[in-house]
Amino acid sequence: MPDCGTAFERVRQGAGDVDLAGQNGQVNSLEGAGGIGGLLAVYDLNDTPGAEQTGDDLQYVYAYNGNGNVVQVLDWSASSATNAIVAKYEYDPYGNVVAQAGDYAERNPFRFSTKYWDADIGMLYYEQRWYLPKLGRWASKNPIEEEGGLNLYRFVANAPTTLIDAFGLQAAGRGATCGIKVKRSAICTLSPKTACDFGHEWIEGGGTWDYPKDYADDPCHAWDRAHPVWEWNAHVRLLGGSLPDGTSCAKANCAQIKNCLQAAEGNWAGTPYSFLGHNCINFVDAALSRCCMARGALPTRMPKPFEEARLCCERCKEMRAAGCSD
Repeated sequence: MPDCGTAFERVRQGAGDVDLAGQNGQVNSLEGAGGIGGLLAVYDLNDTPGAEQTGDDLQYVYAYNGNGNVVQVLDWSASSATNAIVAKYEYDPYGNVVAQAGDYAERNPFRFSTKYWDADIGMLYYEQRWYLPKLGRWASKNPIEEEGGLNLYRFVANAPTTLIDAFGLQAAGRGATCGIKVKRSAICTLSPKTACDFGHEWIEGGGTWDYPKDYADDPCHAWDRAHPVWEWNAHVRLLGGSLPDGTSCAKANCAQIKNCLQAAEGNWAGTPYSFLGHNCINFVDAALSRCCMARGALPTRMPKPFEEARLCCERCKEMRAAGCSD
């Protein structure tokens, strides 16, 4: 990866490898993490562009935090660990450098999100557009317009500590939800005898997806839809993987993800139910995984003490009044 100066002569070059997409992503391609966290080393000609190797050339390696931000630049040939740190950075959540140290700190152009920093204009280059850390927003509107979110200038959904944007188009990573939630009704018994004994789990977010298909949308289950007792946020998987059509999770937009969930519901339609291996909970997890999503590790809502038992009674009363129960 050559870096050329104003006279178009090479002033430094970098070596890259697997970025934050990891081995399961489309490594080193436009379908991966956009190089974030993938820069390994730099060979800097140290103000002698175009020259052959000279004694003052600099050869350093990079160290990162979990979001692919450069936090240290190290000289591997240094005589001690202390002397090895030639640049060190600390950032605020929006990418402003709040502290830096080291002889190479000012010269190094790769910092927040491993993107190119232009000190003259005070912006970071994300391949598709420029980002202004001081304002915490993009300098221009999103080229993919509302597919990347309703606010065309907002940076990573205002959640820069958990999300990244590989190309300046759309936030990705743990925390991006596309408004999708997993919901579960009260579970009354593990040996249901009547219709109102059954619990159910489904996916919602601008649509409803479940197994059996449209079960939650049935008028007899309107009460369950209105009174879920368990809820989880679903989040876009941390960059690795792709949709069935080959689009990487890093670049999949919300419309594609929801279309994928719709197709997953159709694929399960008509398949035989199995209490242990082919049920509504299995469907939710399989559909989310197929469509670049994952259930949050912790529920955002849990039943209060005795709430499930109380709601089971209310559900049966409601269903019987509507003629929906045996």
